[in-house]
This record gives sequence, C-alpha cells and structure tokens, in this order.
Amino acid sequence: MYVITIPTSKRSKQIKLKTLKFLETNGICKFLIYIFVAENEMVQYKNSLSPEYNIVLGKEGLKENRKAISDYFNEDVNIVSIDDDVTDLIDKNGKSIGDLDYFIKDSFNYLLGT
Repeated sequence: MYVITIPTSKRSKQIKLKTLKFLETNGICKFLIYIFVAENEMVQYKNSLSPEYNIVLGKEGLKENRKAISDYFNEDVNIVSIDDDVTDLIDKNGKSIGDLDYFIKDSFNYLLGT
C-alpha cells in the first residue's frame, strides 16, 4: 500500500487541472491522495476540491511542507510525493507510463527487495 502526497501553495486551480486530473485519469483512488497546504489556504482548497481528497494542514514554504509530510506519516508508510503541476509520467523511451498504480507498486517492491 502507498499514499500519494502533494505539497502545494496558491495553486488550488492548477492542482485540479494538472496533478489531480493526471491521477484520476490513471485510476488512483482519491482516498490515497493527501494534499498538504498551509493553514491560511485550507478553506480555499477545501472549497475548490472534492471532499474525498485528504486535505491536510501542512506548513508554509516548500521545504517546510515536505517536512510536514514526513512528520505526518509513520515510517512504515510508502510515500509517493508529486508536485502540484504534474500532467504525466514519462518513461526513459519518452512514453507515458501505462499503469501508474502498477508502476508505483512495482517500484516499491524493487526498492524494498520484495
């Protein structure tokens, strides 16, 4: 099992049109997606995005927000962090990854030696 985290700031429209659309197109369940935003942006993101997403209190600034992600999850959770402007994932041959869920699971299996 894995979770997808997206640190974001001031891009509630962009994240919807890019990264969340990319993940939805690839069949990633919304409950696996955690969107980390600063406190002063929580209302904006909650009003802009589906309530099925996990919108989590992060920190202001990218470095601090990435630290908030690390602090939020237990060490045994497999975390995939994606920027808020991603529209595709391309392999070394320049082709889109066909099955994102499989790619992520296979990558963790390889990294963990399972």
